[in-house]
Amino acid sequence: QRNPQFPIPPLLPIPPQRPLPPQRPSTESTGRIVLIDFDNNYIVTEDPNNRNNQTRFLITNTTSFSNRFGAPIRFSALQPGQMVRITHSNIQTPSIPPQTTAFHIQLI
Repeated sequence: QRNPQFPIPPLLPIPPQRPLPPQRPSTESTGRIVLIDFDNNYIVTEDPNNRNNQTRFLITNTTSFSNRFGAPIRFSALQPGQMVRITHSNIQTPSIPPQTTAFHIQLI
């Protein structure tokens, strides 16, 4: 039985939800760093199974970096010869090597 002195409160409407920010279409690539240009903010990687398959990744002020355990690191911690997994834009230039923007770079 319900006690009339304590009425059931009306259901409150769900508060407005903030929409999620749009996700950038991305792809993951794995490669070995062959060149790092800290002055012009890019790295070049190559497919370890095909040295002729290289990609230039542009580093922006929103590019993030992590070590193999996922802890944040700085761009300056990267070195040629390291293996990396790069989350990058789906859009690439038709140049040789192709160029695209890196969103996240993780050492592996």
